[in-house]
Amino acid sequence: MNFVAGIKEDSEAAYKAATEVAKNMESWNPIRLGLALNFSVFYYEIMKDPKKAIEMANKVNLIVFAMFWVCTRGMHYIGVCTIIVPWELA
Repeated sequence: MNFVAGIKEDSEAAYKAATEVAKNMESWNPIRLGLALNFSVFYYEIMKDPKKAIEMANKVNLIVFAMFWVCTRGMHYIGVCTIIVPWELA
């Protein structure tokens, strides 16, 4: 295995481990939402796997209601909302 392939494999393993930990968080938790979005972008940009990226993004779409909840809870989460919502609607 070459150096880059090893880094990609290690990164994917780290994302998967983080996703398992995030399952203990509320579905609307900004960290959990951000992780899911970043994992999707990882598949698209780094792994060059748009099909897997779309699959990951669709998992995030299952929690659109939770995202709406976060975005309606006030200024504390407004930074998260301005990043997530346009990406989801693109």
